[in-house]
Formats: sequence, structure tokens, C-alpha cells
Amino acid sequence: MKHSRPGQVHLVAGRNAVLEALRAGRRFLEVLVDEQARPQEKLGQITALAGQQGVATRPVPRAELDRLCPGLPHQGVVGRAAPVLAPSLAQVLEQCWQQGRDPCLVLLRQVSFQHNLGAVLRTADACGVSAVVVPSQQGAALGTQAVRVAMGASEHVPVLRQSLLAAAAVLRRAGLRLVAADSDQGRPPWDTDLTGPLALVLGGEHAGVSDPLRTRCHELVRVPLQGHVTSLNVSVACGMLLYERLRQEGKAR
Repeated sequence: MKHSRPGQVHLVAGRNAVLEALRAGRRFLEVLVDEQARPQEKLGQITALAGQQGVATRPVPRAELDRLCPGLPHQGVVGRAAPVLAPSLAQVLEQCWQQGRDPCLVLLRQVSFQHNLGAVLRTADACGVSAVVVPSQQGAALGTQAVRVAMGASEHVPVLRQSLLAAAAVLRRAGLRLVAADSDQGRPPWDTDLTGPLALVLGGEHAGVSDPLRTRCHELVRVPLQGHVTSLNVSVACGMLLYERLRQEGKAR
């Protein structure tokens, strides 16, 4: 696993997130634990695995954890870790081909809130997505809140920050079909082919897929709405479309 240059530290908050990061081989500097935390199975697993990897577990007052992660439900566990250096888009595709599986990527346009990025990652991991691509200059970064909401999925689904137009060009040349979600146009998911090498393109919280990006897609897909709201949360729409892909491929069992 690659990491960025020394000196940088990321915070990983929550028992599931820290445990999954340890299992994935993430390099931790230390794991901070609420000094008054009651013995619990998952906490014991974290302590044991950290010890096996030579990572110190340090008891601290809960107030220190609250200060490090204000407003986040850290569950009494916060890890100080080296951030992971994401692979390139070409590396993601090459790994998929080498493993004999069709690449499936999600392109997110300007997702502003970390909790939405984390929710997308959690569903992406559950549905076998190869990577999530976000704009290099806009939108939420993979911060502590996104990692917490992802519940460990961020250790398995890389987040690539780059121009979505450039990414779309690379993916088209690689033979992937680009399908853009649109609230008004396109066919419903069950009438849209979502199988095979695929890139699912989604808008953000305040805007849909941009016109330049839409023109680079092969097809539009629309999630029909029967009620009074005019759109869905981006993470919800992403989950619906990814599970429709699994259904079409016969994997939704």
C-alpha cells in the first residue's frame, strides 16, 4: 500500500473505521482510546491487531478525542495514520483487467458534503466499485468525516481527484460505457444496460451533471420519482443504480 510523504497525518475516527484500516494494512502512528472505555470485543480486536503491527495504543481522556474530532461519533477510538496515496486511473483499470473483472467506476461532480462522499464509498464497496473519481479542484475531500461515514470502505475503494472531463476521455478510450444520471431525461434503470465495463456519472447536491460532461456519456439514466420531491440525495441515487447493476448481472442474491 502506498502512502504520501512523511509528516502528514490523517485522523481515522470510529471503531469500525479504525479496525478496517488496520486490517487493510494502513500504517498507523498510534491509536488513541478513551481511557474509561469498557472492555468490548471490537475494541479488543483493535488493540490486539495494533499490537501485532507494532502500533502503540494510548489511553487518553475522552475530551481529547472530542477535541480531535469535533461533532463526530468517534466511539472512543481515533487513529493517527499516514494518508494513503491513491493510484492513478490507468493503474485502477490495469488492476481490473489483470484480475479478470470488468471495471466499474463512479464519477461524482462537486459533492460538497463529506458525509455524502462517505456514504457513496460505503455503497461503492458493497457493490464492487473499482474507484470513485471526484473533481481535482472542487467538492469534498476524503477527510475524517467521510472516512467515518464510509465505515472502512475508504480503505478498499480509492478516491481519485482529477478532472472529470479528462477521466471521461480515458475511460471512453479504455472501452467503458459512460452512463450519466439525469433527473429529467433518459430511460429508467431497468431499461438501461448497466452491465460490463461501466462508469456511472452523478451530479452533486446542488447541480446535476454538467453539459460538457453529459455530452461525453453514451447514455442517460433516470430514476423515476413518484412523490413530491424533485431529486434524490446523490448517495441514495448512486446506491439504487449500483444495485440495479448487480441485479442485471445476476449478482444481487
